[in-house]
Amino acid sequence: MKKQDYSSSSRSGDVVVTNNEDIMTGRPFQGLINAISQIQQYSVIEKGGQDIPDDFLTIRGKLMFFNIGFGNGFLEGMIFAVLTALIIPIMADPALRQKCAYFFPWINSDIFLWLVNCIPIIVMAAICSYLSKYRIGIITKKAVDSLLIGRLISMIIKGTIICTILIVLGTHITPESAWNFAYWTALKNHEVAMRIYRITMNAKPLLISSAWEILGVFFIATVTPFLTVWAVSLYRKIKETRAKAFWEG
Repeated sequence: MKKQDYSSSSRSGDVVVTNNEDIMTGRPFQGLINAISQIQQYSVIEKGGQDIPDDFLTIRGKLMFFNIGFGNGFLEGMIFAVLTALIIPIMADPALRQKCAYFFPWINSDIFLWLVNCIPIIVMAAICSYLSKYRIGIITKKAVDSLLIGRLISMIIKGTIICTILIVLGTHITPESAWNFAYWTALKNHEVAMRIYRITMNAKPLLISSAWEILGVFFIATVTPFLTVWAVSLYRKIKETRAKAFWEG
């Protein structure tokens, strides 16, 4: 049987849009960019007014979009966690902060440090919000929603883990445990151990407050793409309804 391809014409000729073969055969997308490209292809068809069967995006296809969202959310959370581990000590210890500010003066600004910390989340939230441009028909809605839900679940899990770790550390760090950590981390070098100990004890009060702030950041980062995508879809629907009512009237 001949495989069916969906295409849409343009001034430069026919733009061939690939079918769902990659999804149906189980070959995974190679990253977020390819997943977005696939959504763009679906939107080209649906913008042209062509109907795509509801089952064109199979359960496996939805799961692949979900996995892309989940994987990118996990990577995003990992980068955020590493940046957090670097920034909290800098914010907590004035001496360390001044040494870093000698090379990067902007480190003296708390706002700058939080922006640096949130860069991976801001970038990914912007990319996911950009998908509102392509959430047009049945298939694109399913693909976009699957990707966003995957990222949502990943961010909830990652945010909860980071928040819990910071609260546990902030609650259970004692002078004795901080010294043991500093002493062995410094390979028994007393002078270096004293510096690590000072930074650890100075960071302790910030851990719990930072945990709740991070949880708030993760909440905003997961909700913003959904609100943006749904708001644009609602605006588009209202606009189409008004246009239809105008012509019918």
